[in-house]
Amino acid sequence: MRLKHLNLGCGKLIQTSSDDIEWINLDKVGVGADVVHDMKKGFPMFEDNSFDMVRAICCLGQIELNDDFMLVMNEIHRVLKPGGTVYIQLPHKDHISNSYIDPFNQRRFNEYSFAGFDETHGQYINHNHYYGFKPWKNVNSREFDGFLIVNMEVSKA
Repeated sequence: MRLKHLNLGCGKLIQTSSDDIEWINLDKVGVGADVVHDMKKGFPMFEDNSFDMVRAICCLGQIELNDDFMLVMNEIHRVLKPGGTVYIQLPHKDHISNSYIDPFNQRRFNEYSFAGFDETHGQYINHNHYYGFKPWKNVNSREFDGFLIVNMEVSKA
């Protein structure tokens, strides 16, 4: 069975499909993207539960408004199949050259930034779920070479 992956905010980091994986590259600018669309407007072109994995490299930090950030995170959740995963890479807030070199970076992240998305975490139970964030599980974050690497699995009942 061929897996389907979404490369969100791909920029010039285009992923090429293979026999095993179909890649859809989405970006606001059309430099090689399969789909040209502003992710802050949701993903209406994709059906629920349509991807096995979403990859978001250095794009989520460029979302300025909280409502837009929540919409994008919930849209990632919506388009992932049950048990699907999201791989997020962002400049780590303590790595000055990565975090501040891009003038479009609006948010700063560290190892704790996504813990409150985990459906079992107190932050999610007491706050984030009331805000409207969808639940995730197996959230793990680590710093690597000046970047924050986050892996989360979609939690769908």
